[in-house]
Amino acid sequence: MGQKRQLGFLDKVFEVEPWRERLQAVPGSGLAVPLKPSVRTALREQDVPVTHTADLFSNASHVSALELSDRLTRWFRAKTRLQDVPSGIHEAYREALVFRSRLVAHYCIWTVEVVRNAVEKFRPEVLVASLAGGKAESCYCVEPGENWVGRLVARVARQEGLEFDDLASGQSGLSSRSERKAFRESSEIVLFLLRYGLYLWSGAVWPWRWSGNNSDFVLMTTRSYGLEDLGRQLKDACPELNVNWLRGPLFPPVEVPAWIIKAFYGARGRAIAAQKALLGELAEAVVNERELFTYRNVSFADLMAERIKVPLSHYLVGLGLWSLVLDRTVDRARPRAVISCGNRDDDFMLGELCSQHGIPSILVSHGSHVEPKSEPERIEWGEHGRGFLGMPFSHLALATPLGEDYVRAFGCSGKVVRTGPLTWGKPANRNAREPLLHKWLHGKNLFHHPRVLLHAGTAKSTNMLRLYVYETPDEYIQSLCDLAEAVRKVPETLLVIKFRPTNELGVRDIETLVPLSERVVLEVDEPFENLLGACNLLVSFSSTTIEEAFQNRIPVLLYGCNGRYQHVPARELRAGRPIEPAAAYFVRQASDLPYAVQGIFDLAQGGTGNGKMYDPYLYPHEMRVPLRDLMAGLE
Repeated sequence: MGQKRQLGFLDKVFEVEPWRERLQAVPGSGLAVPLKPSVRTALREQDVPVTHTADLFSNASHVSALELSDRLTRWFRAKTRLQDVPSGIHEAYREALVFRSRLVAHYCIWTVEVVRNAVEKFRPEVLVASLAGGKAESCYCVEPGENWVGRLVARVARQEGLEFDDLASGQSGLSSRSERKAFRESSEIVLFLLRYGLYLWSGAVWPWRWSGNNSDFVLMTTRSYGLEDLGRQLKDACPELNVNWLRGPLFPPVEVPAWIIKAFYGARGRAIAAQKALLGELAEAVVNERELFTYRNVSFADLMAERIKVPLSHYLVGLGLWSLVLDRTVDRARPRAVISCGNRDDDFMLGELCSQHGIPSILVSHGSHVEPKSEPERIEWGEHGRGFLGMPFSHLALATPLGEDYVRAFGCSGKVVRTGPLTWGKPANRNAREPLLHKWLHGKNLFHHPRVLLHAGTAKSTNMLRLYVYETPDEYIQSLCDLAEAVRKVPETLLVIKFRPTNELGVRDIETLVPLSERVVLEVDEPFENLLGACNLLVSFSSTTIEEAFQNRIPVLLYGCNGRYQHVPARELRAGRPIEPAAAYFVRQASDLPYAVQGIFDLAQGGTGNGKMYDPYLYPHEMRVPLRDLMAGLE
């Protein structure tokens, strides 16, 4: 190959070694573009030349990607025609398909944009990626075992007239055939059980016990996202209620043959089985709309069609089977209310079923949703909120005026109830400050008057991107690096990173990619209310932690992504300009961070400001509807 300039796009950690061997064969000829932080970590540890995607997917990229996303979403809603199952569900199937198709489209658009911009920036002669792996595997998002990156990179190479090399060529270890074979063999056993066990499967998800008096029975959808604590609060406030948690949702892990569905469920089963044919028609329509499913001259129509034909088709059939279980469960239990936090695959469906059976349903969203301030925000928040505040529940328990602003902008089908935070917003534990400072500083007296800067937020994985209003993983890492650099210049300041590991971004990645030190520490397990109690200032980009800080009258600094987005209206700070008291501040550039952080701390030390500046973000206590009153008002 000589000295041809190579650009390698690596999506999996085990691709690092073949890429390193490739570079050793032609020293100094290549640069790697890792598409996940874990891959970037592995490359750094191997001392391989590497860049990152934050510089290759700009704020302008977010906007152009969202424009296409909006067109595709509107197309899917207009074209999706699914069988109306006799349970009375109308919108849930379509919204499930649109939501997942949108995530897949975002992944394709993001990948093409990163590759295109990398080609323009580095001017390679050869593009390298792996074609190992199979076709679409997951109904939810593009998984690492698939070969989509390689296929998209090859298409960019063809468009640009560049050479393309398959990194997996001759690398037997890069194939997942054995795993898929094992999965198929296990699936045959599962299929055998399905033939005789669908009724047992239906019964297994009924609540643990039924109340003798259904008017006192409350069904909650999960124990996570604060609903278990809410269940305890509900029992304390209304001892007469019998609170139970719904199991599931359960979906068959393999395709269920139509004859089994029809045999077990009769007419209802035939309606569900018909979904597959309708989805096949939709997949063909996608293929025929090749130009629409094209970004920067690279089409992903065939990839989207593959996704719809297999995993999405299997998923929606499974969702249909689950709808029959839910319908039977809700009808048999006849609960006084169903309470959800909007995190399950079947929440939209539950809202519709409760409406059909005349059962009150309450959505207690665990997220933060705000009024859009621009067209990109309108697109992303409009879609993201459909699975939360936009679901068809009869009652919507709002935590803050920010959520009410969102509902005013987008509307909702339920009755708004101002409850204040029910599943988050715990009081900050101020008693935790001294023990935590001792822990973080290892007992050393590094500061006379330590100030704690707390960063809290969660980046979306590359295969589940929410564009514009959330950070990509590499954008998240860049923000942490900027803050770590800033605190070096601010005396008496400690940066604490509250981190929640994901499949794409783990503790090891943060420890490798972010310059941790005596003044920059990582926290994973400490309860958030303890960290809030120890901090003087919260930093985030877009997170419920922002509203949690407001609830505890702690100021917030909005930072990240070169000022692309403000989660709430905030006072912008720039070096050399006066700083006035506010609940929310905003910094656009990393160079302004030291001045902003120092200035905010100085204001607090001088006693400037008062609690009233947080009032716009809080419901007054006299306005909040207590749990007992909420339940009493459900008739």
